[in-house]
Amino acid sequence: MSIQVNNNRFSTVPDGVDDAVGVEKANWYVAIVNNRSEKITAEKLSNEGYEAYVASQEEYRLWRNGKPGHFP
Repeated sequence: MSIQVNNNRFSTVPDGVDDAVGVEKANWYVAIVNNRSEKITAEKLSNEGYEAYVASQEEYRLWRNGKPGHFP
């Protein structure tokens, strides 16, 4: 796939491809929040009626004594 230059912006897809018929166009915004408050902020935004996405991962550890540990 080649990169096309249109009106001083870069695009990896041809114009008009992202215009889906019958699908409402959504605007994306980025919120910069304090450390370790991402989930709480996403919950507050959801309560206000906004759709929020928080990237997260789960960790599984094995302690020295052989017991498994789970960290969400």
